[in-house]
Amino acid sequence: MNRLRSLGSLLSSLLVVMGLATACGSGGGSATGAGGGGGSSLVCPSHDEARLFVDGTEVLPLQVIGGGGTGTPPTEASPNEASLILSKMLMGGGEDEAFVYLRALVVGSGVSLAQSSAEYRVYPPSDGGSPPTTDVIYAGAQLTGTLNVIRVAVKPGDSICGTFDLTGQGTPSVRITGGFHHVWKGPQPGGG
Repeated sequence: MNRLRSLGSLLSSLLVVMGLATACGSGGGSATGAGGGGGSSLVCPSHDEARLFVDGTEVLPLQVIGGGGTGTPPTEASPNEASLILSKMLMGGGEDEAFVYLRALVVGSGVSLAQSSAEYRVYPPSDGGSPPTTDVIYAGAQLTGTLNVIRVAVKPGDSICGTFDLTGQGTPSVRITGGFHHVWKGPQPGGG
């Protein structure tokens, strides 16, 4: 008899938890993309945010720019991609820059980084747009970490958002963590 009561109590608790998960995950206008299932209980970051570490040292102060476009939130040309630019101006006019390119996004935790990449550049403090003194691209096996995608766009105006913690293996070693919240601008005249 006690087993039956325990089972009934467990079933009631499970139904309550399922109801809460359904209520939390049914945000209006949630675009989950193909195969994404219902809404996610995770919340999109309100804006782009990131931290950059080079050989273990955090780069500060850092400006985070939505690489796909301007505006709040930034726009993207593809419904399942997002890009960010991280920048720090150096004394004397040089600049540290990092680029994050997140491609082939699908809703889920631990999304594949196979199509994504990151890049790190250092520009010297000189006039005239000199080439970078450091320019390293991290892709394939050189890019490891975690990518969690909360939403991808289905129709123009839908959000593309999630979080990431990426490490570029190489010299220098680069770690970029943060979140993104962009919007798909939809098909553009002329194929853009």
